[in-house]
Amino acid sequence: MPANGSAENPSRRDGLLTGLAMAGVVVVLLALAALGYPLGANKGMVVTAAVGAVAGLFVKPEWRRILVLSLIPATLMTNSDVVPHDGRYIPSLVVLAALIVSSRKDIPNLLAQARALPTWLLRLLVAYVVWMAVTAIFSTQRGTSATYVVGSIVTIGVAFLVIPALPRRMRLVEELIATLVVTSLVIILSGLLFALAGSIHLFGNNIGLYFVTEATLFGHPTGLIFLQDYGPFIGPETTPLSLGLVGSLYFATKTSGRARIAWAAAGVVILLGLLSTFSREGWLIVVITCLAVAIPSRTASRIARPALATGLVMLVFFAAGITNVLGVNGRIDLTTSWYGPAAASVLLNPNPATHGQAQPTTPAPTSNPTPGVRTLLAPCVAVQASGTASGPTVQLKGYSSLLARLCLWEAAARAIVHRPLFGFGPGTGTDAIVPFFYGQGAGLVGASTHDTYLRVGVEMGLPGLAIYLALSAIAAWLALACLRAGKGPEVVLAASILAITVAELTDTLLFGGLSFPGFWLAMALGLLATRSAREQPARATEPRAAAQPRPAPRAVTQ
Repeated sequence: MPANGSAENPSRRDGLLTGLAMAGVVVVLLALAALGYPLGANKGMVVTAAVGAVAGLFVKPEWRRILVLSLIPATLMTNSDVVPHDGRYIPSLVVLAALIVSSRKDIPNLLAQARALPTWLLRLLVAYVVWMAVTAIFSTQRGTSATYVVGSIVTIGVAFLVIPALPRRMRLVEELIATLVVTSLVIILSGLLFALAGSIHLFGNNIGLYFVTEATLFGHPTGLIFLQDYGPFIGPETTPLSLGLVGSLYFATKTSGRARIAWAAAGVVILLGLLSTFSREGWLIVVITCLAVAIPSRTASRIARPALATGLVMLVFFAAGITNVLGVNGRIDLTTSWYGPAAASVLLNPNPATHGQAQPTTPAPTSNPTPGVRTLLAPCVAVQASGTASGPTVQLKGYSSLLARLCLWEAAARAIVHRPLFGFGPGTGTDAIVPFFYGQGAGLVGASTHDTYLRVGVEMGLPGLAIYLALSAIAAWLALACLRAGKGPEVVLAASILAITVAELTDTLLFGGLSFPGFWLAMALGLLATRSAREQPARATEPRAAAQPRPAPRAVTQ
């Protein structure tokens, strides 16, 4: 393999064409997502999915990789406010429909592709979707759960069957990683543009409205002022930034000359943007991904040293962030000076369901607005950055936000105990946990469990949780096997699987869902599982091949 890449690596011209094609697809997806505003969610998804299916009839086989790459920005639009809330699933559905139809000639081979998966992984995937369907029957919101079941089945089918069957596998994996890096840059730079413009009001939300923040050390202001850049999102969407940072390290150590400088510069920009979000989940993902890439191959891979150094630096920030050595205060005075007097009301809105919108003029009082002494019989209210602009600063990240997670986890545990067998149904977790704040979280409609495993327990009961834990164990085992081999761009996929699996303890995703973390986890696992399945026959035939020459010498001596 050449030092600067394999023979399958796209040329600079191919890379430029791919980038232009991706930009065009993203523009089309944004336009289609906007149809959700006048059509509504259900009608918009049906109409645009049909558009995607028709488009798939004209997609050439070699163009399908563009559709796969476009699933990264498409799934990120699920949580972005550059599209209307009713159109958030439209981009993913359009791309999935086009990809499935364009792969119609491969459908007869999909059954063989499924059988090639590791046996226990296939069984767990089947158990996962079957139990999800069963819990949907007993769901408290059957329509919502049915939608989640159908979407998850389609996404898992694409992730484990359609995408791994595409040709030129290594090129596809490298292009996926490169797309993550470019997408991360777009997220950070677009946030800066929105902020410089003074934010943009679109589809009922204020995009680019961020706190001007001040770092604190042991709770004391430091005078270090920076913008909390979330890009085209109201809250931090740091999984792509974290994985994009590791991707930039991969390419910086794989290339040379100007290309190496460009990838390294991209990594620096992503690192600064990730630090500005003060997302401790994002920092944790970087730590695990970098250490996972570096440690198993520290003597054989050029990425080992920069990945190890980056991982250790981020570990220091993560440890300081969760112990409140480092914190962040929102400077209401500076934020109001830049954005205007209405900014504080939007940014301090405590209701996750209406983030990005101004609070009512007379917000409803809470019985326990400040986290205090917690007991299981009286869990505290999950208050992070809420209240009014009565002072010049407000604590954004510190003990208060960490205690809020504990409150959410307590409510989720109570919900699981209430319906331990079938749960409340897929997609119902945000509503299901609200009653289990025992009236103290009445204003928190839309708050998530902030833990994927608890979410699975709430929505799919203890049997669903057991299936998901086993599925996570299989995913970690496959990832570790790939990391021990320590070759090729797939190590980035493997490291990301381990990192997301751990980060699920503090963040929420749906495996096989249409949001980015759930899609990326499923797709990365599908690519690694297919790789493992392809290698197994080769390993099985090697002993027999080595044994064949042995009888010949005995025949000669006789």
